[in-house]
Amino acid sequence: MTIRLTPRQYRTLVKMAWLASRVAHGAEVTDSDTVTGILDLTDFLCNLAPSFGAEDMFETVTIPTDIVEESDFSVGTTPPVTVRLETSVEEELLSLVEWFEEYSFWEILEDRLAMRDISEERTEAQWNWLPDAEKDRIYNKYVDFYFEEFAETGVSSLRLIQPEPGTSPIPLGWGDGSATSLPDSPTAEPGIEKRLRSGKIIEFPGIGRPVGSPDGKPPKKPRA
Repeated sequence: MTIRLTPRQYRTLVKMAWLASRVAHGAEVTDSDTVTGILDLTDFLCNLAPSFGAEDMFETVTIPTDIVEESDFSVGTTPPVTVRLETSVEEELLSLVEWFEEYSFWEILEDRLAMRDISEERTEAQWNWLPDAEKDRIYNKYVDFYFEEFAETGVSSLRLIQPEPGTSPIPLGWGDGSATSLPDSPTAEPGIEKRLRSGKIIEFPGIGRPVGSPDGKPPKKPRA
C-alpha cells in the first residue's frame, strides 16, 4: 500500500513523530523494540524532507562530546553531527509538551490528594460498596476543592508536616495518593539500562528548562 502525503501533511506528520519521539525518549528503557521503532521511524521521516521541500524544518548541529557515549565517539576524532528541528519549529512543539506536562502535574496532584482524603474517611470496602454516582460526587467534591486551592495559591500552601516527637505518623489509607513507580516497558529486555540515543536525527534540547506558569499556579484547564 502506498501512502501519499502533501507537503503540508508531511510537515504535520514530522511534528507528530517528534512529539511521539520525545515521549519515547523519556521512557524508562529506551532500547525496547517499541521505543526503538518510534525513534527509527522518526529518523526515516526526517530524512524524507528534501522530497517534500521541507529542508527548512531542520538544522545540522554538532553533538557535544560530553554527552556522546565513549562507544560512539573517540577522543581526537571529528565530533558526530546530527540533524534536529529548526528552532522555531522546536519551540512550537516544546510549548505543547510543556503545557501538557504542567496540566498533568496539577491533574495528578489533585487526584492523589483527593483519593488520600477519601481513604482516610472510609475503608476500601466501604468505598467499593458505594454506587458509582455517589463515588463521583464525593471524588469531585475533593478534586474541586484542590483545583480551587491550587488555582488561587499554587503550591505555596503545601507543606510536609513532621510528627511531634514521640508520636506516630498518621497512618496511610488504602488510597494514600503515593506516587507509583513507572511500569516496566512491555517490550524491554531484562537488564537493559536507559541510555542516551546519539548520532540520530531526533535530538531534544531544552530538557529540564522551566515550564510555563512562572507564578507556580496551574494553567487554565477545562473542568468536566
